[in-house]
Amino acid sequence: MKNNFLRVLIGFGVLVLFATGAASHKCVPRTTSLALWRPWDLEETFSFLFDDLNGGPHHVPIENFMNAQYYCHMDIGTPPQHFKVVPDTGSSNLWVPSSECLWPPCLLHSRYSHSKSSTYQANGTRFEIHYGTKGTLRGYISKDVVTLGDAVVNSQQFAELTTVRGISFLAGRFDGILGLGFDSISVDHVTPLFYNMIEQHVVDDPIFGFWISRDMHQPEIGGELTLGGVDPAHFEGDFVFAPVSQKGYWEFKMDKVLIEDGAVSQSENMRAIADTGTSLIAGPSALIEEIHRRIGAKELRSVHVVDCDQMDKLPPITFVVSGHKLTLQPNDYILRLEKGDKAICISGFMALDIGEPMLILGDVFLGRFYSQYDYGNARVGFAQSK
Repeated sequence: MKNNFLRVLIGFGVLVLFATGAASHKCVPRTTSLALWRPWDLEETFSFLFDDLNGGPHHVPIENFMNAQYYCHMDIGTPPQHFKVVPDTGSSNLWVPSSECLWPPCLLHSRYSHSKSSTYQANGTRFEIHYGTKGTLRGYISKDVVTLGDAVVNSQQFAELTTVRGISFLAGRFDGILGLGFDSISVDHVTPLFYNMIEQHVVDDPIFGFWISRDMHQPEIGGELTLGGVDPAHFEGDFVFAPVSQKGYWEFKMDKVLIEDGAVSQSENMRAIADTGTSLIAGPSALIEEIHRRIGAKELRSVHVVDCDQMDKLPPITFVVSGHKLTLQPNDYILRLEKGDKAICISGFMALDIGEPMLILGDVFLGRFYSQYDYGNARVGFAQSK
């Protein structure tokens, strides 16, 4: 389990980093017999109509695989073809494998066949996206109806992948990626799905919320993507908001990082992004090495581990955003894996140097804090998850 987990964690984390990186919840027809309507059922019976009229919000369940991959269910085409996609605020394109892709990674996942969809519209524009040094995805743009939860978007452009080279797609439980970043980083200038939800009045409010659970024992209750608002059932208190400093990723300024109230060097006024498609917290080598030194983490086969027996002695790590402290406890930033009577405790921090220093706040951070993505006000917000 340990080796499989590490392959999934590292492979998937790197895959989606460079892309920047529940049970099926399909749109089920509602049928109600007139003979069975009762006065006390009317509000419940017709409540969905008001949701449709006011544009949601739409609640999409998320599944959790070992706290390393979070994905939801999506339908494309008519009749619907089913896919598992990663909601990714670190990229802006929607892609799934094509039935024309005969590469081994594609054959292990659901593939889209446009010949089987009556609502398919051809486009054919060449699509190519690079994942750093890890590989390349190629294909072409198509257009079809897309259903996410009970939200339906017509004539959505997306990429059909025909070539998959050199990436860790084999380890993925997901079939594709649902990009939720800004349109400025969309390959081929494709309009992102959420933009079309706004344009087609599928949502009234240009906001979506993201909650994930870190409980590996209940993978079917992995989280929730809320389209057109946020879900108060999954957070408490007020949001801490930071303005988007550059539209592309959900990027903002991090005031600083603290360990036991002492600032980590080189962390002040650093660029940061909230990235739902990344498993860990990634940052410049110098910063991550200092964090590992101060928590006593030692390198073991490309990851850093701590003594599980010393977990209760590890310090909290605080991220200061807009003057507010957002604190992770050791059980937030250390991933404890157990097999029989043995346990290994892995650091949730990973060194990654990608030009100008940047902190990428992935699922290790977002598991503690519910995140809100507000297109209308160009801001990202964090509140304590519950």
